[in-house]
Amino acid sequence: MRSITRRKLDPEATRATILAAAMRLFAEKGYAATSLSEIGEASGVGKGLVAYHFGSKEDLRQAAMHQHLQPFFDEVDETIRTGNLIGFIEKRFRFMAANPELRRCMAWATLEADIPIRRSERQAQLEELVRQKGVAGGFRDDLDPMLVLLTATMAMDGFFRFRPITAALFPDDFARDDVEERFLSTLLQMIQNPQKS
Repeated sequence: MRSITRRKLDPEATRATILAAAMRLFAEKGYAATSLSEIGEASGVGKGLVAYHFGSKEDLRQAAMHQHLQPFFDEVDETIRTGNLIGFIEKRFRFMAANPELRRCMAWATLEADIPIRRSERQAQLEELVRQKGVAGGFRDDLDPMLVLLTATMAMDGFFRFRPITAALFPDDFARDDVEERFLSTLLQMIQNPQKS
């Protein structure tokens, strides 16, 4: 009972606890199968307090996703400033590797056909950068830079999403401790302009 009282007196701590519980449950069960009551129970507060802090379940999901994605948004902003597209691919891979809950939430979202991320001005700026400076940013000069970015993104997402299946099928290759670094190195070699490496 004491921790609930403390949270009532500390709205930011309560919000943080609710966000963490929501992300954990969305990753475990998917958005559709998770209720505000379950989130409240997992965070040690009532459903009413969850609704008070976030309004609706969708608003809570948006807040949780934004919180987890903010470091990635910062990397996109840096890429827009610097134009280093190869560095961006590497940072995106490392970000995804470090965020398994986010990866699971995104996998659930594709299964539920309910994608919580919407196109933003930041996305439009990154696309414009890729179209204008793909080769200058390090991409190969013989391929469409947008297709290079999309291919790299899908390869990274697929690596993490299907890694358990691939590890079962190819245990000798995927059981190695350095599989992530080997994958990233191979991906970068495939998309990088040899003159920029």
